[in-house]
Amino acid sequence: MNYLTPNPSLEDVIKHIHGIFLRRNGIYMPGGIRERIGVLIVAARSFHDAVRKRARISPLMVQVAAGSLFARFVSVLDNFETAKFVHWLSVKYPAKHCSYCKQSPCICPSEQRPDFVFEPLTEIPAEQINGSLHDWQAILSSRYGDKNKEQGIDNVFSRLVSEIAEVISLQEPQWQLADLDRLEEEYYCELADVFAWICAACSVMDIELQEIVLKLYSKGCSVCQKPQCECKGIILVSDGLGATGYRAESVPV
Repeated sequence: MNYLTPNPSLEDVIKHIHGIFLRRNGIYMPGGIRERIGVLIVAARSFHDAVRKRARISPLMVQVAAGSLFARFVSVLDNFETAKFVHWLSVKYPAKHCSYCKQSPCICPSEQRPDFVFEPLTEIPAEQINGSLHDWQAILSSRYGDKNKEQGIDNVFSRLVSEIAEVISLQEPQWQLADLDRLEEEYYCELADVFAWICAACSVMDIELQEIVLKLYSKGCSVCQKPQCECKGIILVSDGLGATGYRAESVPV
């Protein structure tokens, strides 16, 4: 298994984490996307809990929780094509402006913002297609960061959980008769929103998401130290960076 380069593209990071956890995720989460979304919600709550306890725990623990949240988001993407996800992420969050108000920084009202309208892109800028996790966090922060910090971290987590619920809603009966292309687009766009709010939470907390993800996963699983994770279902873990005593939930890290 190849190690990640110092500044890999977002697509390469996602594929790399796929490679680490794909087999284990398939064994411990065989139920498909709904089960993985449940695990993602647990990870979001764990990150939020770490943020609330940040005055009493090591800052590293908060960063590790953020890295774990991203890895569990990637487990949801096991069901989708990575290149298509990056494409639709670029459509939903174009390089120039907010896709709702068409301004940068975003000036959308907190409530009753304009409807999202797809803008056909004949060519997506290379800075987005080849952009790193750091680049994407910076793009989103420049557009939404001030507003998110003003509204606070609790609001960001509320929006994150809300967007995860939107992904779950696509499995409701009314969507099962939808055109497959439309349903697939909805999944990619909702997953893009989840990714954006994960980045927002990290930016509000001044966490460089790429930095902690590379520290945790650049050479494989940070717990068992294997290129392809061989951890059991319930584990006590270190964070892979020298800190100990962090207890993971009984779900894949």
